[in-house]
Amino acid sequence: MARFYHSCRRGQTQFVGLHNPEFNLRISALLLMQNVPQNLHRIQGINHLNKVLDYAPFVEDEGRATVHLSPEDWHVVLDTLFHMQTPKEELPDAISDFQLTNEDRTIQLTTSEMVIDVEQI
Repeated sequence: MARFYHSCRRGQTQFVGLHNPEFNLRISALLLMQNVPQNLHRIQGINHLNKVLDYAPFVEDEGRATVHLSPEDWHVVLDTLFHMQTPKEELPDAISDFQLTNEDRTIQLTTSEMVIDVEQI
């Protein structure tokens, strides 16, 4: 079981966690986001989605593409799509559907031309 705590010291949040690096990374990202305006975080997620859509045709094979993002960028996209109630109108028009697959480790984007799997490096 993971143990964790966070404390504020000189206006900064510090996170210490044990036994589960993936959990620690996610919680650390959430704590860091406390100082980032929600709409700025969402705008960055939409920017990442546009980059994924621009890159996917270069790696597309038979209607499928896999695009890799850094863990930080992947979590920004995850938050934008699933945790921030982003209005559909703000998402890129090319995205007709999205879902989590592969035990919540892959964000799957559906467009009219292909299915894009977005994974962490």
